Amino acid sequence: MARRIGTEIAVLLKNDGGILPLDPNVGSVVVVGQSTFVDDACLGGGGSSKVIPLYTVPPMDGMRDVVAGLGGSAIVTKITVADDLSNLEDARAAAAEADVVVIMVGLVATEGSDQKDMNMANEQNRLVAQIGPVNPRTVVVLKDGNPVLMPWIDSVPAVLETWNQGTEDGHAVADLLFGVVNPSGKLPTTYPRSEDDTLYSGLPERYPGTDEGDGYPAIRYSEGLEMGYRWHQAQGIPPLFPFGYGLSYTTFHISDVDVDPGDPPGTSPVMVHATVTNTGDRAGAEVLQVYLGLPESAGQPPKRLVGFAKVHLDPGDSARTVVVVDPAATHHPLSVWSVGRHAFVTVPGDHTVFVGTSSDDSPFTHTFTVAD
Repeated sequence: MARRIGTEIAVLLKNDGGILPLDPNVGSVVVVGQSTFVDDACLGGGGSSKVIPLYTVPPMDGMRDVVAGLGGSAIVTKITVADDLSNLEDARAAAAEADVVVIMVGLVATEGSDQKDMNMANEQNRLVAQIGPVNPRTVVVLKDGNPVLMPWIDSVPAVLETWNQGTEDGHAVADLLFGVVNPSGKLPTTYPRSEDDTLYSGLPERYPGTDEGDGYPAIRYSEGLEMGYRWHQAQGIPPLFPFGYGLSYTTFHISDVDVDPGDPPGTSPVMVHATVTNTGDRAGAEVLQVYLGLPESAGQPPKRLVGFAKVHLDPGDSARTVVVVDPAATHHPLSVWSVGRHAFVTVPGDHTVFVGTSSDDSPFTHTFTVAD
């Protein structure tokens, strides 16, 4: 079966007990969610991202196509929950009777309209919290374009972030759920555990802004460089899911990490080598990630991503992988902007290289010193 658009950038966030991938002969699968996410393909936001596609694949069509393509016998049905949750009990009853429950929820953003907060609209958090515990084989599929809060995370065993998949939504999501494709994406954002852990908590001037006398809210970016994972690490606040995170239907092992800072350090490319091994039973991809901690005098957050490499491996295979961190690259991995000198400069002192598979899981370290 051909790979669908967008399947390899999906991120598997949780998979307790190996619920995913689903068996195409699982029996009965009930898909639950509000109309935007279960009746139609989730095309994305409004404004400049709005498109009128030549065709779309709705979730139910895609699920049934993929099951049939795998020669499966699973019966897929759907319960569309009203936006006001008025038929939530019907959905709960259907979920209790099914062999597997797939809850599709999300958020469709648009230009010219800000979200009030990071929660999904139409009480979708309550929808998941009420239906998730009814069946121990429940999968939540997120369809969104930015991080959302998940107060229900402990009540479901599996969560798959598929983003706004667009035209091939139905096929792409089903390919992921049934293992036609192994989700191999990593998070480009950070998911906080709660509203209290966001950088704007208790600070309305950061978001949604305050009226400073002009009759409209003004936003002040007082967090400075501490944004995303840098905010969480600088403040010592563990996220729910960190930047760079992503599970797989297989497992990987990183070994034999070697860091060569070049000679002299700070002016030559930093060469990071590591061996990546697929220790599981199916093909997949891992992303080797390299972060850098600058000297304290640089006034920077604890870590910055400076390089990565995606490695595709069959079961049991290994690959010697290299990430080159070039000080002369356009993203200035080893330097900071100097207002006084009007240029990027490399700060002398100890620089620490962190190697791993996410911003919070980078256990291999090497420190080199840049001379003054």
